[in-house]
Amino acid sequence: MSPYPSCAQAARQPLTSARPCTGLREGVWGYEGFHRPGPAPRERLHLPTPAVSLVLLLEGRLEPSAPAARVPPGAPLLAGPRTESLTLRYGAGARGVRVLLAPWAVHALTGGPVDRLAGRVVPAGELLGPLAGRLTAVLADAPDWAGSCALLDGALARLLPGPPEPAPPVLRAWRALVRSRGTLPVAELAREAGWCRSQLGRRFQAQVGLTPKAVARVLRLREAVRLLGAGEPVATVAVAAGFHDQAHFAREFKAMTGHTPRRFRAEWDADGFRKEDNEDEEAEFLQEWLPVPTAESSSVR
Repeated sequence: MSPYPSCAQAARQPLTSARPCTGLREGVWGYEGFHRPGPAPRERLHLPTPAVSLVLLLEGRLEPSAPAARVPPGAPLLAGPRTESLTLRYGAGARGVRVLLAPWAVHALTGGPVDRLAGRVVPAGELLGPLAGRLTAVLADAPDWAGSCALLDGALARLLPGPPEPAPPVLRAWRALVRSRGTLPVAELAREAGWCRSQLGRRFQAQVGLTPKAVARVLRLREAVRLLGAGEPVATVAVAAGFHDQAHFAREFKAMTGHTPRRFRAEWDADGFRKEDNEDEEAEFLQEWLPVPTAESSSVR
């Protein structure tokens, strides 16, 4: 179950044929194409997320803001699940596709625990070996955006022959977290999973990359960003998103995004671009998220 919104509501054009194929939808949450043909680089703020992003670059340069990331500018990269925002710098001419993966799909692909990727941006080859290069080569043959997604569908379906899922208790806890938008206490999650808290914490972190408490923080934050974008007052957002009070909300928001809620709303749009740059329409971000039942979606962007 993806915590991302249903349909392509953020797309700049209809992309009805670009959804992940049915067999992939437990492990591949969506594709996002990007193209930056303008003369200047552009930064984008990517919010905390429980997902893993595999970024395949076809042209140009893409650089993480963190110097410690050690990712060559033109190389495919993996951005792990994280509780802090990540800024990526899209160079002039940058073109490629971001594959939004469930963390347990990466667990299935690599055979190792996902928590080693948590909070990190690494060259994709570090964990996926030559696979990232092969996927990039597949994209080079695509005639258009929909064709890129179709080719990725075929390649990933061969690599993930069945719907990848975590252990059933982990999946139950995950679904309960998403349904509650991160407001369910860990003790109740453990009861839902049928494990003790310590066992759930260890197994959940190994297969999701973050602890249940960390995922809850991320889901609450993303719900808060959605409500801020809808114009709700900060005090209302704090309560509706499940924070103890406005002070708790302000501390968490600043720690996870680097901005206060009011500054974030004033400076950034829902897609993570600075509002002062909104007149520049040359950068295209073509999104298609797989549909999930509204009652089970966390409604984050």
